[in-house]
Amino acid sequence: MKIENKLCKIVKKMTGSLIGIGSFSDKILYEIEKNSQIISCDLLNETKHFTTTKGKGRGRCKKIRIQKLRKKWKRKSINYFLVDMDILEKYKKYFIKDSMYLNCNTIYLYTSHKEKDVSVWIERYQRYSVTLQKLFLDDGILLVIETNDQKRNFVKDRWYFMIDTINDILDVIGDILSV
Repeated sequence: MKIENKLCKIVKKMTGSLIGIGSFSDKILYEIEKNSQIISCDLLNETKHFTTTKGKGRGRCKKIRIQKLRKKWKRKSINYFLVDMDILEKYKKYFIKDSMYLNCNTIYLYTSHKEKDVSVWIERYQRYSVTLQKLFLDDGILLVIETNDQKRNFVKDRWYFMIDTINDILDVIGDILSV
């Protein structure tokens, strides 16, 4: 099964609020607009931010930085995240922390590269004791993260953020030295 078809099936079953980060095909956008049980939908990509709410249609809004997601939405106010991992690669330490803060149901992370190493994403999400599934599809990988019974702690969040920052710096230094 292709990623696009799997995401369309997932979107058909969604209820509540949705944030989509990445560029989506017209088929997925059509399924989002067709689903009447999605109350609010914010689609973010690299250049634009579109928002849809029931009865208002589609409109353009200002660009939202990934590091500032908490300022726009409240705690546990988002039911679903639909995210392209390739776009968020350099923002993963911000996104993982904020997605766990904002989400109350499920996070769907996908990539169109079958050989992509997603072990860092899996390791960082499993710190929060969530249920995680890794699905191999025909043209990529889909991670399904159930955050219903997550455990968070402010001090641990800060500690993990510092560890992730140090790891990212060491990775960059290692890449520079290996060249």
